[in-house]
Amino acid sequence: MKYPCFSSFRSFMNICLKESKIDELIKSHDLIFFFKKGKNIYGGTEENRVMFARMKDKSDKVVPLSLDEKPTFSAINIKKLIDSPPKFFNATMKQIGLTQDGSAWKLEKTFSEKDIKKIKIIDLKEIKEKLSE
Repeated sequence: MKYPCFSSFRSFMNICLKESKIDELIKSHDLIFFFKKGKNIYGGTEENRVMFARMKDKSDKVVPLSLDEKPTFSAINIKKLIDSPPKFFNATMKQIGLTQDGSAWKLEKTFSEKDIKKIKIIDLKEIKEKLSE
């Protein structure tokens, strides 16, 4: 039997826990740049934001270090981390080499110029709304 009061309270608690995880993740990794690509939500640092802006602005071409080097930036998949159940997350931590303090974060994706058109910048409020659904 389902109890409506408990069910709505549990839903509220789940939303609060997710928002707390999001805030902790953002703070611990200095994430200030957020975007959506496909169904995933990513967060990046100031360096990632600057590189994205340079790649998007065709007039601001940074000379690569070598002729073979293409400009790229990386970002953490926030959606995958927040939506992962604890059992999966703990097993994944060992597989990817994530340390207790999170210093060896590996759930990153690298983006290149071909990805720029598919990226939609979003703000923190929108992230919390989307991940709390």
